[in-house]
Amino acid sequence: MFRFIFIAALFSIQEKLYAQVDEQSYIEKVKNLPLLDNKVTVKGYAFDKTIHISKDSLRKGFELKLQDGSYTVAGFILGYECEACDIWTELIYGCSVTTKNFSHLRSLKKGETIGIDLMKVQKQGKAFKVPYFMIVITE
Repeated sequence: MFRFIFIAALFSIQEKLYAQVDEQSYIEKVKNLPLLDNKVTVKGYAFDKTIHISKDSLRKGFELKLQDGSYTVAGFILGYECEACDIWTELIYGCSVTTKNFSHLRSLKKGETIGIDLMKVQKQGKAFKVPYFMIVITE
């Protein structure tokens, strides 16, 4: 029984370390990309630096949208500052945030924030990063 618990714990730690290494590698690659002035928002909302969205609208997930839709989103770092915890970061591939790739969507509270940073976008084989934006969670 002890052996099973030890192996399960080791696997869990290894999975978290791999995710951190993957995130750090992504950050190093994207931070040096040229900055593209292509605004980003949550689909259905205005292209502002800070947008306010109700927690109920975000709980099932959301999709990011670029102002110039000829670019595709390859990935981004989602930062979440919650009321009862430190800041969580998650590397998200593609443009969709779901409960599968960010489980904290289920427990959002008014006043918390989600930051979208180091977004890598691509067009015709060329990669860029786009400016940061923030979501303030409302009731």
